[in-house]
Amino acid sequence: MIRSTVPAQPLLEITRAKCGVNFDWDPTRDGGMTITDHKLYILGRPLTVTQGQPFTDQPTGEYIEYTHCHNINSRSCTVTFNDLQRSPFNLLVGDSIAAKLTAWNNVGVSQAHENAYSGITVGSVPTPMAMPDFDEEADSIVITWLPVPDMQNGPYKYEL
Repeated sequence: MIRSTVPAQPLLEITRAKCGVNFDWDPTRDGGMTITDHKLYILGRPLTVTQGQPFTDQPTGEYIEYTHCHNINSRSCTVTFNDLQRSPFNLLVGDSIAAKLTAWNNVGVSQAHENAYSGITVGSVPTPMAMPDFDEEADSIVITWLPVPDMQNGPYKYEL
């Protein structure tokens, strides 16, 4: 009889999306029991700096579980820059993304695969543009705008 064990360590890959970050993982060996969950943890930034400790260029807080991507059948999750900049993560534009992933079965939890400081950074999200004034009687209209700086995955679709 084969004894069931915890799942093998899942492999986590982090890539940049247009307005966020993609977290993708390979299915792991299940240890003889069906995988019941994958849990993604993202390194956050504390809201306050403890007196006497310097502010750092990178997050130094705790790994916080991201609770919005627990679809057992899914092998990916996208987290928006807006979500990363809000509580509980509190990341800043320019912070490197660090994350880890665990796989769960009825025996227990795998070792976490950590992808520390992936080289992917929190970017800014383009803000909606104000609608310009224009002559409703005109036969045509030309609208121009400047591209949003530091966005590597444009162009973005603007609807008028």
